[in-house]
This record gives sequence, structure tokens and C-alpha cells, in this order.
Amino acid sequence: MNEKAKFIIADVSLHTVQPLAYTHHGVKDLPKLVRGLDAEGRPLRTIYLPAGQFRGRIRHEAALSLMRKKGEKGERVKLEEAYMLALGQDLRPEEDSTPEEIRLGDQLKRRAANPFLDLFGTWKLSSRLYVSHLLPEQNLQPDSVRFIRRDLDTNEEILQELGEAEQNRLYERQANQSLASRIGVQIEITERELKTARRAKDKTKVDELEAALNDLKEKKKAQKGRMNQKTPSIWLNLR
Repeated sequence: MNEKAKFIIADVSLHTVQPLAYTHHGVKDLPKLVRGLDAEGRPLRTIYLPAGQFRGRIRHEAALSLMRKKGEKGERVKLEEAYMLALGQDLRPEEDSTPEEIRLGDQLKRRAANPFLDLFGTWKLSSRLYVSHLLPEQNLQPDSVRFIRRDLDTNEEILQELGEAEQNRLYERQANQSLASRIGVQIEITERELKTARRAKDKTKVDELEAALNDLKEKKKAQKGRMNQKTPSIWLNLR
């Protein structure tokens, strides 16, 4: 083991099912795993909090703490900052064509300038925080839930720290995302119809569908452009 490495180990025991509330990371049903066997050798299953979900909950609490500190100073976080802190998502419109994983110099500078992102990571920056699955002391069976969303407004406390203006930007962004998603569904349907027309060698239909497909793709591209308008490049110095 590297002598310079530092680890934080937490041993958490749950006495009730209440802490196992799922508000992030969409899942079809709550996850269960086998833990033990009954008297007849049949597997016993329990609800558990996956490590990724557990880490996300820790990140939300840490992000909320930073946002509150800014609020105490009379400052409000911007939408871009909230997404980066709570979800590790970068809303900047520009993209670097070089994979971030191999841009080591930029990665090291970012880690040094942003201790929070260094610990929790982003969608392109590996996290340094490792946690295990979180299990209750006794096996528990969950109720099935569906359609779980993962966004800033799934946490009311984080939403309140944004302020009214940034909340409005969030809802506008969600509306644009929803429209882009609907266009994406239309693109998938058109692509399937186009494959069928090509197999049937129906040139008239192929030409018609290709034109429709190009139009839909342009609409989706334009919609994404609207989503990224007026999105500044923000890097946080949280030291």
C-alpha cells in the first residue's frame, strides 16, 4: 500500500428501513441481493443501497453544505455550479474532442484547483471516494417503485439554495430536454421505417423518409443549441 494514501472508512448500521429511501439513479425496481439461506436452503434476499447510490447521497449532502455556505454570504449558486457539485455534470456547450481520460495535465490541474471535484469526480473525472454497499442489519423486503428521476429538483433543499431565477432556468432546461427527447423518439421511429422502406426498395418512400429524418435531426440539433445558450464556462475554486 502506498504510505501516502489516505482512506476514510465508515461502518454504518441501520436500525430501520427509513434511511433506505431512493431518490436518485433511476431503477426499475429497488435492488435486492441474496444474504443467507433459510432452513430449507432457499436464498434469503434483502434490500440494499448500492455503492454508487450511497456515494451519490453523500455527494448531495456535501454539495448542499457548500451551497448553504455561499447562501450565508448572500450569494446564490448558478445552475451550472449546482449541476457540477451535486451531479458532476458539466453544462458547458463546448466539447473537447480529446478524451479527458488522456488529458492528464488538465486533469491534474483541475483536481488541484477543485478539492470537491477531486474527491467526488465528474462524469469525465474519476472519483477518489470509494464506498461499499449499504445493507440493513436484518434482511428487509422493499416495495417496488418506478419512474425515479435524477435531477436537481429531486432534492428540495438543493433546489431552494438555487434561488428563483436559477430555478426558472432549471425548469426551462428540463422543458427543452423533454422536447429533445420527444424528437429523439420520432427519429428512432423514422429510422425503423426507413430500414423497412430500403428493404422493400421503395425509392419514393426512402426519399421521403430520408428528408423527414434529416429534418428531425436538424430540429434536435437546434433544440440542443437552445439548451446550451448563455451557458458560461465555470470552473470552481473550492479550496
